[in-house]
Amino acid sequence: KEHEVNYKGSLITNLSNLLMSFNNEHAIVFCNFREVAEDVSNQMNELGITCVSYHGGLEQDMRERALIKFRNGSAPTLICTDLGSRGLDIPEVNHIIHYQYPNSQEAFRHRQGRTARMAADGNSYLFIGETTQLPTYLKRPENNFTIPKDNDLYQSPNWITLYLSGGKKDKINKIDVVGFLSKQGNLGKDEIGLITVKDRTSFVAIAKDKSKQTLAKIKNEKIKGKKLKIEIAM
Repeated sequence: KEHEVNYKGSLITNLSNLLMSFNNEHAIVFCNFREVAEDVSNQMNELGITCVSYHGGLEQDMRERALIKFRNGSAPTLICTDLGSRGLDIPEVNHIIHYQYPNSQEAFRHRQGRTARMAADGNSYLFIGETTQLPTYLKRPENNFTIPKDNDLYQSPNWITLYLSGGKKDKINKIDVVGFLSKQGNLGKDEIGLITVKDRTSFVAIAKDKSKQTLAKIKNEKIKGKKLKIEIAM
């Protein structure tokens, strides 16, 4: 569904309130320029909303990390340029927000295509202020969305991402990571989330409230006889 969000005051404040109302459901915020995406991401994080930015100005490794954190729920909001509107395998995106209106109807269509995939439900939002003029190709949405006022109930994500300096070429797989965190880290199955194993690195979401004690337990341990660097993924 497409929603019109009428707002007054700061667009940043309204965006933060809208994101808080999603309660950590997956959301993509689209901006037209990489500098804007970076700035909005920084401001959201300063306001306590865990998010990552994704745009062409980032190194490939940082773009990959951003998508990993987004997929595993440790950063449930992705703030990006139209680089994130096509060609990415991102299932189950619940919300699309047009922080800035796209430059064309085609770009708008690709953005909208990020949600409601594979018969899933999804929502998109257009911010419309008192003096806003929509591009000629856009129609005002039929649905009005009022941002809830109970944002004091917002809680940060339950997950955080660990980085491990070993991967497929080190003969490490997902089962190895689960076994290591279960035995040496003393984590339960419900405290270990999505695992991504690449050639020389691995990333795994773990329960945030167990992260400090888990790191303390595994810092001197080995995986398959190898001592790896393990830390919170930046």
